[in-house]
Amino acid sequence: MQRIWRLTVAVVLILAVLAPSLAARKKRIPLLLNSGVTAELPSPAAATAVQTCENWAWAAGVETILRTQNVALDQHYWVQKSDAGEICLESLASLEKLSKVVTGEYVLDDSRKVRLEARYTVSAPVNLDSIILSLRGGQPAILVWKGHAYVLYGVVYDEYISPTGNRFFDIRELKLIDPYYAEDDRRLVSFVRDRDDPADIGGTFEINVAPITPTDWLHRN
Repeated sequence: MQRIWRLTVAVVLILAVLAPSLAARKKRIPLLLNSGVTAELPSPAAATAVQTCENWAWAAGVETILRTQNVALDQHYWVQKSDAGEICLESLASLEKLSKVVTGEYVLDDSRKVRLEARYTVSAPVNLDSIILSLRGGQPAILVWKGHAYVLYGVVYDEYISPTGNRFFDIRELKLIDPYYAEDDRRLVSFVRDRDDPADIGGTFEINVAPITPTDWLHRN
């Protein structure tokens, strides 16, 4: 029964990704195909988890995302905030709970004030627009695969463009960094569409940083 359910989920995810292009083909609308397009951070780097525990892997991912946006809040801070102490957890909390941990206003050591907004999706990423834009802007994301948090630093996809300009994406590969390891031969891994099961993807996690500008009460009308 479990195997049937997993296969059903995988089929649904794949159909969701391919539905726009399949519909267009059915209507005989010509599609322009850009095959094997890559969106990737030019110099992939990620914090290494202090402990080989699932909560520390996630926290190292958060540290990595924020580092690219000039916010110095490291993994120690996030583990303490999420778990009330630097403990080791063998399973990752839900992305909904973790998004509530991150979202909020913060005062940094350099006196800047920022607002962090965590966004997450559950299951395999169907809509790639946000992730592609973030990667092209130099910002990684977190991908949860088989219950483990990886840093998503690149995607390879096929792009279908309709005559109206609508774009549809079909994932080929998700390029990942495993925060557990410092060596590239163990650190760099990939989720490959034709090899791996989309049902094993637990979701994606992104963080937006917005500066909070102090109100000038003296000159306010």
